[in-house]
Amino acid sequence: PAAMLLDEPFASVDVTRRRALREEARRALKRAGVVTLVVTHDPVEAMEIGDRIAVMEGGRIAQCATPDELYVQPASALVASLFGEAQRFPAIVDGETAMTAYGSVRADGFAHGTHVEVIVRPEAVTLAPAGARESNFRIADIRFLGRDWLILLANEASGTLEPLRARVPALDGLAVDASVAVRFDPEAIFVFPA
Repeated sequence: PAAMLLDEPFASVDVTRRRALREEARRALKRAGVVTLVVTHDPVEAMEIGDRIAVMEGGRIAQCATPDELYVQPASALVASLFGEAQRFPAIVDGETAMTAYGSVRADGFAHGTHVEVIVRPEAVTLAPAGARESNFRIADIRFLGRDWLILLANEASGTLEPLRARVPALDGLAVDASVAVRFDPEAIFVFPA
């Protein structure tokens, strides 16, 4: 066939076989030159099988892009949350920055006083030894995830209960209850209208 529509083709397959079957199907369809539209509710599946992904939101296409474009340039908070771990924080724009309970981030293009939602990926959070002016964070927990470490950070000064999550490749002396400074990578922070 010249084109094929697959509606949730891997949904009933057990998890251990699903990835291999997806890869096999992708190779076969590419080899045959068949244009294929795959419907899935699984973002990981979409990223693994799709050359381009159309994300639907409210019955409309919110964004149509390559998997890497969806990850690094999401068009909405929903897209950012679907493709990669995303921490969502409410904020208010003050000048050219958005003030969150975890610190300020750049918020170009928004009017002063605008309510926005800031999306922070754990890999956008960098840690430094306490002593910098941003050092009001305490390491609440540390979890090993195989390739990296998940650091849960508490900010008692803000009264925020939900910890800020950071992913780091090595502990480098970090320990539970240590105080650290937190900085955000501006290229991996997203600000959207609330």
